[in-house]
Amino acid sequence: MSGADHYEVRFFGADLADLATLGPIAEAGVVRAGALPGGLTHGRRVMFEVVATASGERLAVSEPQPLIVP
Repeated sequence: MSGADHYEVRFFGADLADLATLGPIAEAGVVRAGALPGGLTHGRRVMFEVVATASGERLAVSEPQPLIVP
């Protein structure tokens, strides 16, 4: 996202309870399965969203998307 200096990927369950957060990450890109945070069990269905920030201020949050943890 234009103007963003960091990103976080937030993972949560079907009940919308936070499971894990990856980041802050300085560049947008692909997150490899081996880089996923603990607490995400292989095969589990979760939701994730990406939060873009600049100087610690939230710029935008993506729509939540489903993911089956690899």
